[in-house]
Amino acid sequence: MAQKDRNTRIAQKAFEMVDKVYGKSPNLTTKPYDPKDESPSRFTQSAYKYGGPKIYTVREATSTYSYGRAIYMYAPESTIKEPVVSHPTEHIQYYGGTRPFVANPNRFERPKGRVINCDEAVKLYGGVLIKEFRVTALIMAMVICVEANDGNSPSRKMEEVHRESKLMITKTTVSIICASTDYKQDCTTSLATVRSPDPRNLIRSAFDLAIISIRSGIDRGMIDLKSRADADMHTREALNTCRELMDDAIDDLRKTRDKFRGFLFTRLSDFVEDLCVWLSGSITYQQTCIDGFEGIDSEAAVMMERVMRKGQHLTSNGLAIAANLDKLLKAFRIPFPFLRSRRGRLGILGSGSSRDESVGSSQDSPPNEDSSDDSPSTVDSSENQPVDSSSENQSSDSSNNRPLDSSKNQQMESSEDTPKKSASSGNQPLDDSSDKLPQKSTSSENRPLDPLRKLNPLNKLDSLKDRHLSEEGEFPPWVTPHSRRLLARRPKNNGIKANVVVAKDGSGKCKTIAQALAMVPMKNTKKFVIHIKEGVYKEKVEVTKKMLHVMFVGDGPTKTVITGDIAFLPDQVGTYRTASVAVNGDYFMAKDIGFENTAGAARHQAVALRVSADFAVFFNCHMNGYQDTLYVHTHRQFYRNCRVSGTIDFVFGDAKAVFQNCEFVIRRPMEHQQCIVTAQGRKDRRETTGIVIHNSRITGDASYLPVKAKNRAFLGRPWKEFSRTIIMNTEIDDVIDPEGWLKWNETFALNTLFYTEYRNRGRGSGQGRRVRWRGIKRISDRAAREFAPGNFLRGNTWIPQTRIPYNAN
Repeated sequence: MAQKDRNTRIAQKAFEMVDKVYGKSPNLTTKPYDPKDESPSRFTQSAYKYGGPKIYTVREATSTYSYGRAIYMYAPESTIKEPVVSHPTEHIQYYGGTRPFVANPNRFERPKGRVINCDEAVKLYGGVLIKEFRVTALIMAMVICVEANDGNSPSRKMEEVHRESKLMITKTTVSIICASTDYKQDCTTSLATVRSPDPRNLIRSAFDLAIISIRSGIDRGMIDLKSRADADMHTREALNTCRELMDDAIDDLRKTRDKFRGFLFTRLSDFVEDLCVWLSGSITYQQTCIDGFEGIDSEAAVMMERVMRKGQHLTSNGLAIAANLDKLLKAFRIPFPFLRSRRGRLGILGSGSSRDESVGSSQDSPPNEDSSDDSPSTVDSSENQPVDSSSENQSSDSSNNRPLDSSKNQQMESSEDTPKKSASSGNQPLDDSSDKLPQKSTSSENRPLDPLRKLNPLNKLDSLKDRHLSEEGEFPPWVTPHSRRLLARRPKNNGIKANVVVAKDGSGKCKTIAQALAMVPMKNTKKFVIHIKEGVYKEKVEVTKKMLHVMFVGDGPTKTVITGDIAFLPDQVGTYRTASVAVNGDYFMAKDIGFENTAGAARHQAVALRVSADFAVFFNCHMNGYQDTLYVHTHRQFYRNCRVSGTIDFVFGDAKAVFQNCEFVIRRPMEHQQCIVTAQGRKDRRETTGIVIHNSRITGDASYLPVKAKNRAFLGRPWKEFSRTIIMNTEIDDVIDPEGWLKWNETFALNTLFYTEYRNRGRGSGQGRRVRWRGIKRISDRAAREFAPGNFLRGNTWIPQTRIPYNAN
């Protein structure tokens, strides 16, 4: 009985659609269909006729013949448990007169094997195939076969049917795509202009429309703010910066669109990860544009936010679509090589998987380099000098060479005792073995090799040569074998061969870093090594977006120092422009280098290093400043054995950044100032970004300790609404206030942020007196693994093959 009622409802839905196309007749009645009415016939479900001037048939089975106009309902499952959409690519029949044709999505085959297309079918047999996707609790997919075997239906009527049905398909497909977005009206309105029923075209168009909207917004902003820019130099500079940032936002959207257009990937989770990182970057670039007017021209900031709002909404919608891509692909039955990751689900942290809120989604309710060749890309033989890559006070972490305990139920020691501090502040790596998350087996000997590894050009590893590439620890998956060897190499082995040597005394090819960067080939595909010899280099350095695979190698983080003193005061320079070193080119690496901004605390924002590059790695580097020392702006970044010092928000930004075995040093601020280590800037709840501090140390320098009671220090504060910071397995000295976290203002982001401390140690790690905001989370061991370097930066895709010691959890 239940199945019969279901079929009746299916028939009624189909008849409603017919009424819309042909017009409803008051004489039409619904009556049960008797299979004996057609011969020969073959049915597995009930069918119904729609009586009236024309006879319409709805059935859930395969029939060899059909007379009169027919509506054919294709349901691959007899029971529908949830509303989904099926892409009907098999077992579709086309009826032309009494001659059956079996159809693929784009063709019809006659029984004799002759292939004809839809237009030819209409011409020869008066029929047309129309696909109609409808999402209800009952209907999965509908294919309408319209006949004209009686010769009374003009071609105009069939064209009208085709046009009306195509519009209906597009409208329904758009509603499915936009269902998960936060700005549904903007989504449906923009996609309604596409006029394509193909969901892939619609998704690609969503990214194109965001690009168009951003370009239109910045053009409008340049016009609206022209008079203000002409009258004020600072507004003009902010507007020019805005133009540059919008170009970067568009670049990330183009990368997203092009990757989706190619649709080439080995695992859906990796594919979605790239899309979400780039879309998160685009959102951040747009917000940085607006932030650039703060403190300079507040009215201009309001005007710019207004003209950029549509672009921001469409980019956010694009991120929502990407984050739910697995569900959309399943809904539309779009084929792809691999749906699930090795772990049996789409992925982690914002890539669309269903997971507990404790992992940090804050979604309560919606409001290449591939070279194993050590030789550089363009080598000047006269400058092919070995670099003395000795790291000042650098020491090997012997614990890294111990195999991991593969016991599934291993429990980590949680000690409140403060480990013995290093006599040297910052250069000595912390003991990796002091804290590990309870872990599943990560032993490369017990874990099978990934069969998809050979499909990934970033993972072409030589299992014999690269078995022990790094003695320093682990690196993320984008670090190719050649780059890992460069990072791990010691002077007792062969030195790193430099493409260019920079020396202030003239012993190298260049005297300035800018001169060396000018020699980097545009769109470079191999590592380009610049050895910067000992010295203090006071110059404004920028690694542009076209400078790919650049590597800086110094003589030690206190010997080779790049410095600057640009700050917000007194000239009201925007924070983005104050950086002594700005890194925009992807695949950047730095080793044994110091970056600093000497402007001082009194001049407010003064960035030493800004990183907007994707796949950036910093190893044994120092970043020294006061307010806003390190700007982790966008994309994926990994910091190992680094030291960051400052006063206010001295690690800030919206990158997907992991700090492992690093040291964060609080310096003495100005009178009446408080100190904050992090200010993470995640604006959208689906962004995959965040700051993860893993197995590191948070402490104060000698100048700060006497004033720590008066000038309190905190782990972080929320710069944007969905700020996300994770501090795990880290030593926290008693320089941190017992409350732990600081408000940005009275109520901002307290319910939507995601802050968590997991298994930390030290006298400042106690959580008994921590603030009790809704956004402060206690996470389980399982949830904590999602933020460990192996998962957050997807390190597990390559580390088992390298067989280097790796604390994945």
